[in-house]
Amino acid sequence: SDPTTGPETDEDGDGSGDDDDEDNVDIPVEQVYDLELSKAVTSAGPYQQGSTVEYTLTITNDGSLNAAGIEVTDTPQEGLTFVSSDADGVAVTEVSPTVYTIAALAQGETQTIVLTYTIDATFQGTSLNNAAEITEDDGDDVDSDPTTGPETDEDGDGSGDDDDEDNVDIPVEQVYDLELSKAVTSAGPYQQGSTVEYTLTITNDGSLNAAGIEVTDTPQEGLTFVSSDADGVAVTEVSPTVYTIAALAQGETQTIVLTYTIDATFQGTSLNNAAEITEDDGDDVDSDPTTGPETDEDGDGSGDDDDEDNVDIPVEQVYDLELSKAVTSAGPYTQGSTVEYTLTITNDGSLNAAGIEVTDTPQEGLTFVSSDADGVAVTEVSPTVYTIAALAQGETQTIVLTYTIDATFQGTSLNNAAEITEDDGDDVDSDPTTGPETDEDGDGSGDDDDEDNVDIPVE
Repeated sequence: SDPTTGPETDEDGDGSGDDDDEDNVDIPVEQVYDLELSKAVTSAGPYQQGSTVEYTLTITNDGSLNAAGIEVTDTPQEGLTFVSSDADGVAVTEVSPTVYTIAALAQGETQTIVLTYTIDATFQGTSLNNAAEITEDDGDDVDSDPTTGPETDEDGDGSGDDDDEDNVDIPVEQVYDLELSKAVTSAGPYQQGSTVEYTLTITNDGSLNAAGIEVTDTPQEGLTFVSSDADGVAVTEVSPTVYTIAALAQGETQTIVLTYTIDATFQGTSLNNAAEITEDDGDDVDSDPTTGPETDEDGDGSGDDDDEDNVDIPVEQVYDLELSKAVTSAGPYTQGSTVEYTLTITNDGSLNAAGIEVTDTPQEGLTFVSSDADGVAVTEVSPTVYTIAALAQGETQTIVLTYTIDATFQGTSLNNAAEITEDDGDDVDSDPTTGPETDEDGDGSGDDDDEDNVDIPVE
């Protein structure tokens, strides 16, 4: 050996430079290639349709070996729309909104990528998932494999969620909210026989689409159904009072127009028509289709919740009784003659009448003989007073009174007056408490239609 030479020189001629004045040993150095990815939501909720969501991906080199050629793939659930990305270093390249490359990541270094999404305005779910994974690198990762996904347990811990992949869920607040309003869309005034048009407007005020909606209309007795008309093909008339709407997307409105007539014999002064959503496929935030207006569903202190509505219309009614008197016997008339008078009481109004009293006032010189009425409703209280128990709208009652002219009568004419002196209503153009001296209907004459009188000549 030669201390002046090294192992590159064969000093002892044995063909090897490793002579006995020198020696060397190798030690193995363990190295680890280990990349880790974590994902976190770094924006503040709550989240609903249209909200912005920020996710931060953190890629860390947990190994001892430097890494390069790293590819990260983000996989947002449908319902998330990409807005922007931002990285804290120059080593990141956005290949596409969901794919990013990191040129190099030395041992112990970390790289973050911030991704911003919005939740679609029509998203219908209650949660959204967003996953991310390292899908390519330049090493042999100790506990993960970029070529497999979360369905594969790469590190043998019994879970497919390995440290090169991560996913997060966010809750999405949704509202199921149907509203019904009802309006009278025809022009009054209204009376018996009038046509009334109601428009029901059903609106989806919520964020969730709705289906299987049933609407029930409840007209007061006195309204008779004529027809229905809807502005969309989604409406089915199950019956004149029940309608179904197959589907109503968030923000959409469906109208149903219902036409009724007021019954010809209706006696009230107003009519109510109510409508309600009586079935749907969701859990409405402020109403319940299984309860009616007697229940306060939204806690506002009123039973009139937004899935139900009702409207009143005034109905004009007229109370109007008329009395006419005619001589229905043949003259000429002299002392001792018989005279027949016919009183005709007619209900010219729209309201039924009852408790009618008729008073006959013959001039002195006429002596009562008999009375005859054409209906059982008339009672003779006295020879000059008669009551009619009931007289429906449009009906007529006659009372025939027979008198004789006194044998000693000295005049040349005789008058006989009659008047309605009592009834159960507020007559539009007469007053049973006043006589012919009062102009009740404002026509300039005291002879109003609840009173009449006739003269006969006496020879």
